[in-house]
Amino acid sequence: MKQMGIKMPDMQNGAMVSKVCLTKEMVDQEKPPASGREQHCQNKSFNRSGNNYTAEIVCDSPDMKGTGIVKGSMTPDSVNSVYDFNGNSHGKPINHHMETTGKWLGSNCGDTKPFPMPQKK
Repeated sequence: MKQMGIKMPDMQNGAMVSKVCLTKEMVDQEKPPASGREQHCQNKSFNRSGNNYTAEIVCDSPDMKGTGIVKGSMTPDSVNSVYDFNGNSHGKPINHHMETTGKWLGSNCGDTKPFPMPQKK
């Protein structure tokens, strides 16, 4: 995959490790940044209380149908989340679970580009 130009995440202690840039604007907004992975999916019923947030993600396209729930927290120094998705991808059932942890590395993202911001409607 590297030969095809696809950057693979590093593996450390059995976990994938990658750098992600979140700007202050992204952290301060009332909904999570879009990752680009859930094309044709929408954040629904996003709730934020202090550092904690929850959201329902609904996918309804020919390629992906289902519902996901994400729960997490963001502080000035860290981010933690748990994401569970159940549905169908290309007609096959999927049950996806992902846990994410992160820590503040610095105010300069260097060559790491921020996630795309959700489009305002």
